[in-house]
Order: sequence, then structure tokens, then C-alpha cells
Amino acid sequence: DDSSTDAVVSVVTWNLAEESPSEDDAAFIRKFRKNGILPGSGSDLVLISGQECENIKPRRSEGRRSREFRRLMIMMLGKQYVPVAMHLLGGIQFGLFAKRSFLKEIEEVAVADVTCGVGNVFHNKGAIAAFVKVRARNNEDDKRKRAKALRMVFVTAHMAAHVKNADARDSDFWRISSELEAQVPPGFLPRKPSESYGGSFLFDSVDRVFF
Repeated sequence: DDSSTDAVVSVVTWNLAEESPSEDDAAFIRKFRKNGILPGSGSDLVLISGQECENIKPRRSEGRRSREFRRLMIMMLGKQYVPVAMHLLGGIQFGLFAKRSFLKEIEEVAVADVTCGVGNVFHNKGAIAAFVKVRARNNEDDKRKRAKALRMVFVTAHMAAHVKNADARDSDFWRISSELEAQVPPGFLPRKPSESYGGSFLFDSVDRVFF
């Protein structure tokens, strides 16, 4: 197999239970700097997401635990990684990083969020997403018609918990997917839905989904 057209994507989701991890706890993130296709190379894209980074009491500014989690992301990945999407929704953190050498492949990044807490207003539950378009790495020897761009959606979500709340969790998922579909940036999808798909159109239309 020819791996020259491949890209490596690494994803972390971490429920912090309103605690700040130590540097030792977060040290595993360094591994993404070395797990690429070529020896010694790292992931091309890394998503680090957290839930319950802070308690959700009303506050005028971002809390210290949330700021610390973001500091750990940046420190552990190092100077060869650049944040291309950073977003906060209540206690949910979203950090999408690109390897510096991969930046030239990225054509578009847009961020959206959806609340799923009490009354669909309170942000103790919800999701953050990034719509990412990268230049397609087509093999020059392959004569088949290929797309010029690869469309990806990255989602981190904090939904209704516990086995007994499976229906509520399903409801959260479909709310997130339908709301994200409504927030897709212009031109990101190859076509517009002719009718409401209830959230399935977005995920069916892109090339990769990381949820």
C-alpha cells in the first residue's frame, strides 16, 4: 500500500470530573508527536477534548482549571503543533491542533457549538464541533477522478449520562447533529439538502466524522 497520501489523526476525549490533571497525567499527549506514518513524525491532526473541565456555576471569566487544561494541551504537543480551533462551552473544552508542516494542507476551519442542558440553554451538556477542509492527497499514478478536498467534522460532546438515560442521550445526539447541520459554513458541503434530514445529511455528506 502507498501511504504517501495518508494523514494521521489522533483524538482524545477526557472527562476531568472538575479536577485539574497533573503534568504527569497529561504526559501521554506527547506520544502524538511520534506516532506518524514516517519514523519520528507525529500525527497530522490532534483533537484534545475535555468534559467537566469546570463546574458550571455562573462566572464572569474562564476558570483556572479550564485554563490549565488548555495550557497542558499546548505544552505537551510542543512547538511543532499549532492550534487551528480552540473553543470553550461551559465545562467542555475543544482543542484541534495541526502539525506545523501540515498547515499548508488545510483550506478551511470553522467552529460551531450546541447546548443540550436544561431547556437546551444551560451548557452543562452540549457539543463543540470543527468543520475542516483539507487538500486531498491524491496519488498521481491513480487515474481515477478524485475530489480536490477532503471534508471532515470533529465533534466533542457531553451528553446525558447513565444507562437509564439512554433515550435522553439519543435525543442529545440528534439535537447536536441537526443543529450542527444548520451551522455548516457556506460551501463546505458539495450540495445543500433539499429538505430537512434531521441531522443525518451532514454526517452522510462529509468524508470523515470524528465524534
